[in-house]
Amino acid sequence: MKFNIINVRRIFLDFFENKGHKIFTGGPLISSEDTSLLFTNAGMNQFEDYYLGYKKSHFSRIVTSQNCLRVGGKHNDLEKIGYTDFHSTFFEMLGNFSFNDYFKKEAIFYAWELLTGINNFNLSKDRLLVTVHYQDYESYKIWSEDIGIKSDRIIIIGDNKDKINYHFSDNFWQMNNIGPCGPCTEIFYDNSINFSDKIVDSNVVYSKRFIEIWNIVFIQFNRDIDGSLIPLKIPLVDTGMGLERIVSILQNVYSIYKIDLFNNMITFIADLIKCNDLVNISLRVISDHIRSCIFIIQDGILPSNEKHGYVLRKLIRRAIIHGYMLGIRDSFLYKLVSFFIHCLKLNNYLIKLDVNSISSVIKSEEDHFSRTLQKGFLLLNKKLISLKTNVLDGKILFELYDTYGFPIYLTKEICLKNNILIDFIKFENCMSEQRKRSRMYNNDTTKLKFNGLILSNYSSVFNGYINFEITSKVLLILVSNKMVKDIYTGQKGIIILNETSFFFESSGQISDIGILKNNNGIFRVDKVKKHGNVIFHIGVLISGNLSVFDIVCSSIDKFHRKCIEINHSSTHLLHSALRTVLGEHVVQKGSFINHKYFRFDFFHKKSLTTDELYLIEKIVNNYIRDNISISTTYMNLNDIRLNNIIFLFGEKYKQEFMRVVKIGNISYEVCLGTHVKRTGDIGFLKIISEKGISLGIRRIESIAGKYAISYIQSLHSKINLFSKLLNSNFNNLENNLISTIKNFNLLKKILEKNKKDNLNKNIIFLKKNIEVFKGVNFLFNYLVNLDINDLYKIMYILIKTLNKIIFFLFTNIKDDYFFIFYISKNLNYLFDKKELINFLSSKFNCKICFNSDIGNFRIKNDYFIDDFVNEIKYWIFGKI
Repeated sequence: MKFNIINVRRIFLDFFENKGHKIFTGGPLISSEDTSLLFTNAGMNQFEDYYLGYKKSHFSRIVTSQNCLRVGGKHNDLEKIGYTDFHSTFFEMLGNFSFNDYFKKEAIFYAWELLTGINNFNLSKDRLLVTVHYQDYESYKIWSEDIGIKSDRIIIIGDNKDKINYHFSDNFWQMNNIGPCGPCTEIFYDNSINFSDKIVDSNVVYSKRFIEIWNIVFIQFNRDIDGSLIPLKIPLVDTGMGLERIVSILQNVYSIYKIDLFNNMITFIADLIKCNDLVNISLRVISDHIRSCIFIIQDGILPSNEKHGYVLRKLIRRAIIHGYMLGIRDSFLYKLVSFFIHCLKLNNYLIKLDVNSISSVIKSEEDHFSRTLQKGFLLLNKKLISLKTNVLDGKILFELYDTYGFPIYLTKEICLKNNILIDFIKFENCMSEQRKRSRMYNNDTTKLKFNGLILSNYSSVFNGYINFEITSKVLLILVSNKMVKDIYTGQKGIIILNETSFFFESSGQISDIGILKNNNGIFRVDKVKKHGNVIFHIGVLISGNLSVFDIVCSSIDKFHRKCIEINHSSTHLLHSALRTVLGEHVVQKGSFINHKYFRFDFFHKKSLTTDELYLIEKIVNNYIRDNISISTTYMNLNDIRLNNIIFLFGEKYKQEFMRVVKIGNISYEVCLGTHVKRTGDIGFLKIISEKGISLGIRRIESIAGKYAISYIQSLHSKINLFSKLLNSNFNNLENNLISTIKNFNLLKKILEKNKKDNLNKNIIFLKKNIEVFKGVNFLFNYLVNLDINDLYKIMYILIKTLNKIIFFLFTNIKDDYFFIFYISKNLNYLFDKKELINFLSSKFNCKICFNSDIGNFRIKNDYFIDDFVNEIKYWIFGKI
């Protein structure tokens, strides 16, 4: 049997289907089940709600094949790509799951049967090795007595010694520091020649000799807040086996980059760029990254500086840099897309987008980054030329990296070639300062640090769409992320209620604000967040005290809510108008809605014209004047799809039925947010700006209601001011302004011409004053009241037109004389330039800035300038 990706995937799924498992389609690559994840990174992600107890599975046995991406966070394989044989950013995870059905014995027996069975993968039993957690006696006994593995092939893994808490181990899985957890048993493949050798050191299992192929997790505990393990009533099984890894073993190549899929792709890249080294690490990186990019782009992501788009941009740029390391200077990644998609489709991967759509995204980013690299090269070259020593300031390295996105290792490589050192201490100081600024920017004293225990043991109900005040019970109080019985005046904290009128941050809109109060105290709510089924009221107690189990009045700021409702309903109207004017391809890519304004991001390939913006604004305001009724209903997913209701990517709903907001016959969208009752409640909408924020993504910022009216009034006030300044009335303002600008531009041209004429006169004057001594041209001249930039312009012109020249040009700047000087390279034989620098700095007590051929310095104008110049001249003459 030929073991390729298709066959191995099919054998795995069929095996477990025959064992009573329901085959589930893998979840989307963009994680919708866990908002803390950018991408799905494990097969269990789509079942997270089952682990936490939010949902009950309709099937007790499930098997999946899940597309995953690991490029950040806890599971970050990015820096390992290409340098190891078994790490990739994108991979396919095979997994079988048990929910209150079989447990350790069956899970282990299933794995062993699939791996070693003659009609399955038929791996040699002697080459397999397993690990168990040191307190998981049951698993050890199953492997040893029931399966019959020799004791020296069962490696016992203890807790990590550098951890304070127990059960922090490579063989003990946990979702978070508290919550669902349990021991693992891993299966490794022995790739050594003498695989029968006895293993005496357990650490050898993590060497290159062994390849981890399967991890079986037994979720049997809930870790309490004090660290204790409480047995779960319903134990769970979660397994994961990397498809590419097991294929590499079955194909006897022992590297995912040598399996047929990757081998074909790497060979194609090598042929395209004329590279004969097929084991080059950069070829591996490029093949891995372009494969990941294809899957990310087909899920609707475009390169940007935020979230998913940032990851995509980083992958494309890393691939470009590795192409640069192979000597490629032109765009090449987009040329790989067609062949790569062909290879992926041959291996039964679903690619929804056409080749042109994906390749155009990659080419645009590739061209953009090439320009970025060129800017970085120019800046670095300029900095290197101006160096006074052979050490590059760490601030420059930081600027190249932080501002231009110029890779640090490229700067290192260029400096190394030029025998230039880098001040990494300064660089690290700059990075540290940036981290501090970032922490200050993101420093939210009310930031949540919740845990699985809270999520699983408490729940809150939002009943505030209509009710602005609700009587509620205090279920839990957190102060400094610790559970307390009471909260007192001045303390910041989090309060959880059984029922609330406060809308939480969701659907792009900010949360409500307001107060929780009773006769004992008042808690000001500054922000509200929801995690799982729990709603967190974050704020400060402004008077008295509140206690757990108190009855309070949950009261929102009605005006604040009303303003948010106006803006949120406006986004739906704007979305509809955009699709009407620009086309049905317009898809919302994000939004931010607060009480003052809103921004709306959408997919559209080019900027909007003024006429298009006016038309969109006109349509929205027509909707507002029509005073259309806004209603809500609840529908299941099938009905939503059948009725073509807009269901935005990335939204997360745990309910079986979803809330649909309907605005007459013009807008139907799934939305949790709060809205006005009629469009007329909005009053008026004004578009403030439209711009591109990333490739193919546009952003419109707008205001509505009273803020829009205030904006128009402010504009009118400014127009009146401009009219007075131009001595014009409103009707003639445009013509007068155009006339004023024309006159200004005319004067500007006259000034520029006069400046250019003065420069030419100075150059003619200087050429007439050149002295020739022993075949060398000398120029020592003073130019009155000249701008420093103009002084340099004159210098560069003279350098181009004269040969064998030494000159000192200077001008007066306030109380100083500013000198620039130049010594031709072909005069290096005359004297050591360092001697001149030392002479100038010691003789005239000034700091000399000098690089290669050009230098500058300042002196006070209390010197006798003629004597000063003559001393320099005679020193140089004396050296010739």
